Amino acid sequence: MPDIKKFMDKSLSAVQRGAKSFNETVAPKIGKAVNDATESAGKAIADGSDKIASVGKNAKDTVMNQLDVNHDGNVDIVDIITLG
Repeated sequence: MPDIKKFMDKSLSAVQRGAKSFNETVAPKIGKAVNDATESAGKAIADGSDKIASVGKNAKDTVMNQLDVNHDGNVDIVDIITLG
């Protein structure tokens, strides 16, 4: 029986060393990778949102410029009559 206890103690010790090593080396790298990926995704979403907003504003400005025939800043009945 003493050999089994000795083997179990060594095994437990090895598992504890492995867990400590994992916590000190691997876990921080995983955490950093997750944080970096989250930050990159956030930046990509923000950049995409800015681009969509810019395209939307440009499209609106283009339509307004086409409809505002007399260039008074308003699309009104005068513009509609002129376009007709």
